[in-house]
Amino acid sequence: MTNTKILNNEEPLESPLREAVEVVCAEQVPDAVLQRAIDRALCIPTGSGVPPSSQPSKRRGRWLSRHWLGLAAGAAVVLMVAVIWHLGNRSVLADVVEAVSQKSWMHAQGQGPNGIAIEMWYSPKQKIIAMQQGRGEAAETLFANVGQDTIEFYKKDGAGNPLLSRLPIDKDQQKQFASGESTLNSLFFGRPLQGAAAEELEITGHTEQTIHDGDDIFIEHRFTTRVAGNEQPTETVIRVDPKTELPVAWESTIAKTQVFSCTVDYPVTGPQTIYALGVPRDVEVLDQTPGPDQERILTALKTGRTGFDAYRAVVVESNSADHHASGSQVYQVWRQGLKWRVEQMRQPVRSGLGPHADEVPQGEEPRSWWLERGDEWAKMPESVSDGTQEIRLEKIKVQPRQPDPSNPRYILIASYKPVATNSFRPRTTDPQPRDYRIMPEFHAYPFLFGAGIWGFQINVDAHPTEGPPRTVLVDSRKKSPSKVPGRIRGARYWVDPSRGYVVQQMQWLKTGQTDQSRGGRVEMKELAVSPSGLWYPRVVCELQNSVNLDDGTTDDTYLRFYVDFEAEIPDELFDVHHWGPIE
Repeated sequence: MTNTKILNNEEPLESPLREAVEVVCAEQVPDAVLQRAIDRALCIPTGSGVPPSSQPSKRRGRWLSRHWLGLAAGAAVVLMVAVIWHLGNRSVLADVVEAVSQKSWMHAQGQGPNGIAIEMWYSPKQKIIAMQQGRGEAAETLFANVGQDTIEFYKKDGAGNPLLSRLPIDKDQQKQFASGESTLNSLFFGRPLQGAAAEELEITGHTEQTIHDGDDIFIEHRFTTRVAGNEQPTETVIRVDPKTELPVAWESTIAKTQVFSCTVDYPVTGPQTIYALGVPRDVEVLDQTPGPDQERILTALKTGRTGFDAYRAVVVESNSADHHASGSQVYQVWRQGLKWRVEQMRQPVRSGLGPHADEVPQGEEPRSWWLERGDEWAKMPESVSDGTQEIRLEKIKVQPRQPDPSNPRYILIASYKPVATNSFRPRTTDPQPRDYRIMPEFHAYPFLFGAGIWGFQINVDAHPTEGPPRTVLVDSRKKSPSKVPGRIRGARYWVDPSRGYVVQQMQWLKTGQTDQSRGGRVEMKELAVSPSGLWYPRVVCELQNSVNLDDGTTDDTYLRFYVDFEAEIPDELFDVHHWGPIE
């Protein structure tokens, strides 16, 4: 029996966005590098792509990161202006800071990866950031009005239908905008960088030379920068007109991939609405601002997963609900606030007839027995967070591959390589762990699929005709879903207001399946209460989630959580630097 988890079936990207992504991927630019540029500079909404039960534990979807890579070029323009202030403080660009401080708008236009057209506007006084990629009918446009706490995004869906989505700016995104504004205000007004913007950017090199371009003369500043937590340096060139002391051109590359190349000017006025950027005024508008009921549920879910008690747990993944049964995979999880550690436990070799060493003996209490195995069995680290960043541990296997002499059930591992993940958006108070599927609080209080993502409609039904008793139904669906069979078109959640809005059941909605289909449903069983009063499941059942590759039959997958809220949790468990430099 092979476990095959439901995947995040993402919409295929259209050209030219697809081409830009392909170029980025071909150059092996880390997603994190471009995503951090997007998040820090523009605070693009990154609502949950997929709740924990929808993904395999070994393959994490990054739907939103990939989807927004085409806007990374413009975002990088915003991010890089921080350099102006850093160098201006050294008097190298002091005259530039003085010159641009008199301007009220900045306008940049040029090319991003693979020649895709980009354009950006920024007004620090009016708190407006606008971006556009592509031209004509294929253009995608973003308009963020921080003063009104809204982000609007226009594009065509997979069926070619244009749609303008209006989304709210949440508290984490407001913080990101504040950092971005600090960065940009340093350029426009010569003000000191504040907060994280001042701490995260490091100038690692700078040269200056005079450039003759025909009859024109420019001062060219070439420098390298590094953002905290990113190994890949950014190489940026700013060309300044010595007559006006204003930057007139920028270009930037990351790991040999062009992020942007653009010219810069300083108009008196700029776009006041998204329609000023060419978006048709008769286009359909989807207002995704949460109503009071939805906002209450979103707040409760965030409170539950971020405020969950500290614990240590052994998690058994199995095709059996029997607490005495063995598991196909067994994990140990440690969590304390925004710190966590996930380990795969190495199960003993199974030989001969049962009972085996990985099955609970009759007469033993399963919770105590499994927690004891957590003390005794060897472990392989999977992911670790220290509260500010998360790493995954890549297993470097001995070559040629060979069984581990100490336990032939596993391949011999030479070492572990720590690799940074995207779990922590800048300054987020609600990170999404890489291995959240095997953490009980993320089943009880998941990220809502589609919340804060372009093109989704979320409705709340206080009196659903199906589902567990006393629950409220939250229904989230793509307005224009893919017609390809099996693609995810939405999700439904049955939350219990009488128990702190804990999710008792959820269901993936897939193209080609009816809402009443058994497949795609996830049931929370044996609900218990933490010491602080938060509900969580002792057992999660993922219906029809295992597939027999021989005959195609399906089976249910069970996750059994054995939680210890009294365990001592040493802080060294969360040392992300234990395995060496992070890549």
